[in-house]
Amino acid sequence: AAAKYELAEAEFTAKLGMEHLSVATILHNMANVYKNQADFKQAIDCYGRSRDIRKKHEGSTLALADTLNNLSGVLAMNGNFRESIEGCEQALEIKKEKLGPHHLDVGTLLNNSGGGYPLLNNSGGVYLKQGTIDDRPEFAFLEALRIKQQHLPEDHVEIAEIYGNLATLGRMRKDTASASEYGDKALKILQSQYGTNNLRVAGSMHTQGLIRKQEGRVREAMEMLKDALGIRKSILGPQHLEVAYSLDAISDLLLEQGKLDRALDKSLAALQIREGLLGRNHYEVATNLQSVGRIYKEMGLEDVAFERFKESLDIRDELKLDSDKDSAELLQYLAMMNSNLNRFEEALGLMERAKDAQIKLQGHDHLNVANALNTMAAVYFNQSKLEEAKNLCEESLAIRQKVLGEKHLDVADTISNLSNVYETIGDRAKAVSLCRDALNIYVSEGKQEAAGYESQHLGQLLQGLGKSDEAQECFSRTVKLLAEVHGSESPLVAEARAFLAPSSQ
Repeated sequence: AAAKYELAEAEFTAKLGMEHLSVATILHNMANVYKNQADFKQAIDCYGRSRDIRKKHEGSTLALADTLNNLSGVLAMNGNFRESIEGCEQALEIKKEKLGPHHLDVGTLLNNSGGGYPLLNNSGGVYLKQGTIDDRPEFAFLEALRIKQQHLPEDHVEIAEIYGNLATLGRMRKDTASASEYGDKALKILQSQYGTNNLRVAGSMHTQGLIRKQEGRVREAMEMLKDALGIRKSILGPQHLEVAYSLDAISDLLLEQGKLDRALDKSLAALQIREGLLGRNHYEVATNLQSVGRIYKEMGLEDVAFERFKESLDIRDELKLDSDKDSAELLQYLAMMNSNLNRFEEALGLMERAKDAQIKLQGHDHLNVANALNTMAAVYFNQSKLEEAKNLCEESLAIRQKVLGEKHLDVADTISNLSNVYETIGDRAKAVSLCRDALNIYVSEGKQEAAGYESQHLGQLLQGLGKSDEAQECFSRTVKLLAEVHGSESPLVAEARAFLAPSSQ
């Protein structure tokens, strides 16, 4: 089919010129064929050329909106999230202007901007695939649902599609109650309309399998994921991207169960499908390599894992992808691996990129940014670059306090780390003050073991300041807390007793 359109394009271009509207239509249709063949590079090129011709000759028309919307979906599949969102928003504005804000097509585009591209097969759409789970996708989905419900019956498949997207959003937010409710609605509608042996039903079962996994219902999750895989294979054959999506999910579940060899087999099978269909230099191949690397890392094969992560990063760098959740996670993996190998300059460069990626993705005041800052602080601390470590630790603490509140355990961990930095700098008084703050949080939150070790650290600090009586009180508290957790005969308790003065033992 693509070859026929290519011949038609050549013929019309020769007769009418490269910028005739008939050429734009042929390019649009040719892009549809390439998209269905998973040749996203060619699809993006053809949609882009069609868009440019239509913009020049027609301006803001519904045909241009359709091309923008289709281009947006393929860009998302290729990892070009920013361009994808921009294109979808342009298409949405055109549809609103031409059809009114409550038209059915506007509802479809709102669903798309939130994440409902059929091409993405329930993988979450532009915002969700990018890792964005704030109010933007939720607003788009709910507004799309409101409009669709004005025009369509409740058991319509387009209603089910939006429910499926809301289920995916709920899962990503770890709101399993909402995710399960929406997912059940979607699956019930789709099965009533299509029966069981249908790709949309398979996609909905896949989503529900992921939700069951999150709920801890492992057996049900595996059954649903395997059923979805079976439907996809029977309809599409074994070498299809939707089959790869199912293999990914089953691999992740096997990994969680500690069945590493089987998890690796499934992930490598998915990688083989993607490389065959998409070529090596593709966003999805990079993500799959990252998954393979994660399994090798769990197996203890750090060298092999490092190579897979590096291959994934090289592809992402070639494609200029650096602002999605997978990229940020990958950068942090590689940063920590380089740090463990004492390659501190490489580690810090990667961590800086990871932090920037998280800021682009979710803004500065986000816990993932705080985590990246904390990791960077640890590397600087190990290099004895104490001023840099202190500044980063304090920046991380400010974010965590703002997001989590003053009394959260992650806040206590950061305060404890900062106390260590001040102690190494030589400011013992500040270290003591911070250590007390961390200890108070651990105690108030009932974390006896963490409180015990923090009390021991406080005792060591006080002893260094010549406050022996206070130090002994801290060491006694440590023994008591650790004995409550591990029993009085535990070797850990024996180690804690060694800090006590002979008269106190």
